Amino acid sequence: MKAALCGLVLLLPAMSLAETALPALHDVAAVAANDVLNVRAAPDADSALLGSLSPYATAVEVMGQSPYGKWGQINLGEVAGWVAMRYLSAQNRPAWYRMQAPLHCFGTEPFWSARIVPGAEPQVVLSTVDMPDVS
Repeated sequence: MKAALCGLVLLLPAMSLAETALPALHDVAAVAANDVLNVRAAPDADSALLGSLSPYATAVEVMGQSPYGKWGQINLGEVAGWVAMRYLSAQNRPAWYRMQAPLHCFGTEPFWSARIVPGAEPQVVLSTVDMPDVS
């Protein structure tokens, strides 16, 4: 498990920009303060309503887009849904895959975590119950 995680983390910097444009974080924009951004079951305004996002929602992770980019696929709790991209604004921050910002992930059974510390040569720190903070 740890070897596979290390392999994946080491490959990330080699991925091209085109292959990693998504996922990306966005903020809800151009939605009135007394309104919400609807999350739909499919990329279509007539599709079933799954839920909504606040007009002040930030860090909405867009996982994919419809063929012409008009709709973005997001996760809303345990459900994947679609929102109109015209109501989202991409956050202006370093892309995680360029290793310019810290990245932290974790899992259970067995408990583990991995941290990427950015820098000229990003450092990967793995931790498990039996092996705390191994770089």
